[in-house]
Amino acid sequence: MSLGSRQETLLLSLCAVLLLILTYFVIEVPEREMVSSLKKEQQLFDEKILGEMKNLQLPRVKFYFEQDKVLLNDEKIAADPEKISLFFNQLNSLAVTRRLDSFDLSEPRLKNYLGDDPVEMKFEFEKGLLNFKVGKKLEFEDGFYVLLIDKENHTGKLLVVNDTTPQTSPLPEDVFRLNPYKYERVVRALNLPLHYFEEKSILTEFDSSKVNSISFSSWRNRAFSVNLASLTTAPAAWDGLKYLPKAFNDFITNLKSLKAQMVFYNINKDLLKNQLAHIKIESGLESFFTIAVFNNYGSLDGIFVWTSLSSDKVYEIDHHSEKTLMPNLQDFWDKRPLNNANSQNDFTGLKEEFFKITFPQGGQQELKIPLGPNFLVQRLDKKKKPLPNHHAFVNLFNLLVNQPRMVSLLEDNELDDLKNSIFQLDYNQTPLYLTKLERSLVFIDPQRKLKFHYEDEQLNQSIAYSFTDYFFL
Repeated sequence: MSLGSRQETLLLSLCAVLLLILTYFVIEVPEREMVSSLKKEQQLFDEKILGEMKNLQLPRVKFYFEQDKVLLNDEKIAADPEKISLFFNQLNSLAVTRRLDSFDLSEPRLKNYLGDDPVEMKFEFEKGLLNFKVGKKLEFEDGFYVLLIDKENHTGKLLVVNDTTPQTSPLPEDVFRLNPYKYERVVRALNLPLHYFEEKSILTEFDSSKVNSISFSSWRNRAFSVNLASLTTAPAAWDGLKYLPKAFNDFITNLKSLKAQMVFYNINKDLLKNQLAHIKIESGLESFFTIAVFNNYGSLDGIFVWTSLSSDKVYEIDHHSEKTLMPNLQDFWDKRPLNNANSQNDFTGLKEEFFKITFPQGGQQELKIPLGPNFLVQRLDKKKKPLPNHHAFVNLFNLLVNQPRMVSLLEDNELDDLKNSIFQLDYNQTPLYLTKLERSLVFIDPQRKLKFHYEDEQLNQSIAYSFTDYFFL
């Protein structure tokens, strides 16, 4: 969601809750003709008299409403529009079911309805103040008491309110009627802390459509850059490999959605130590901003992010988000062994596929994957034996159409090792030799001089190695 649309959603939510505050109706009266006459009588206040809402004080946070933004507390911290929208949607689900008229609002009497520690909301308008106090839940239904206090006119109204949000999880009939969960949800929402509402998006001003290139350097990986216009990298993909457009798009998506666990304000940049990575994002010859990743902030250990877009803040992120800021050059390459630079195949069944497999004991076998939606393996000559084991080939090709962990260059002195391979697979004029290391499988392509490394954790299905695993004797 763009920044503009997030703010639009926020404004709509605020309008909705203002309508709730401005006017309410006694729901228990069914006659439609009474609504018009009740409207004026039951109007809580006149928006023309009170003016625009300036702020809202909750027990643990204060909202300031300035133009199209919501700011938090006296420090005017930016708020997350989506979190604000969720909160006001919760308020907007409250409906007044009864108003207790001619009521004694003395403190002793009020305690019976509000308890010792009611949850309070304070609305401040240009020309007036309104306080809401959420009191006890009713014992005989799912509603609860709310005291509305007009500070300017020294008047108050005691209301019975309930949450009209649908109950999604099933409840026993007796519990459903009393339903304490809705009341508890409202109380929890009003007691939410500052860090729930604060904007934790790190790159709120980031417009990826204007970015030309991104440069990366980190302690973990070699320095490189990506060009978002041409979807290429520097250094370039090795001969025989292609780029992976989805990887470029996924990276930008993840970068834009990067969120912090904790935000530190008015920071001392000198407290950032042990730099892990540096990113430079360029949108023109002289237009760029930087992101830096550190291991320490003061005495704290973790992953801390600083950006020149908001230089007075430091963001702490989790270790999963760390991967977004420290990618590998090969993350942007299509490293699948069967997808070389001149061909591509995901085995969609739109055409017949022919291949050969050769074992040291068992010789060369010519096979095909026939046209059709189901993945099958057949002999070219169906009369010949032994017959192929379909499931063994399924596991093999499932692995080969997925990305290996990495690809490396084959050195000339390693060519002699091919004679010790487990088997040779020839597909689409691409020979692949399978070798097994201690914790990985490696497919070697001597034509492209590439080695494709699959780690043990990638081998979800057991890969067969012997001739008798692939053929029924």
